[in-house]
Amino acid sequence: MGAWHLVAKTFAAAGYFFLKFNFSHNGGTMENPIDFPDLESFASNNFSIELDDLGRMLDFITSKKAYPSEIDTEAINLVGHSRGGGIVLIKAEEDSKIKTVTTWAGVRF
Repeated sequence: MGAWHLVAKTFAAAGYFFLKFNFSHNGGTMENPIDFPDLESFASNNFSIELDDLGRMLDFITSKKAYPSEIDTEAINLVGHSRGGGIVLIKAEEDSKIKTVTTWAGVRF
């Protein structure tokens, strides 16, 4: 959670399509997304799982059915915080639709 709702609101107000999500194995649950109630899931997390999660999200938002007029699917910008910063850098190298990347307090490889 943190301040991402404020970031999303600011980007949307500036005319950008902004989608925020948590990775599937981040340790949070729908009921409690911040504290780490699902330690088993968190313990089994890895870069591959997070890259797959991001890939599925990109596939969904760039499908013709999801947001046909809201997204320029040829110029996607990814923003990642902390470990997510590393994930978006890796995904940008793999996917030509991603044109720019922003990392906030990203991990260093």
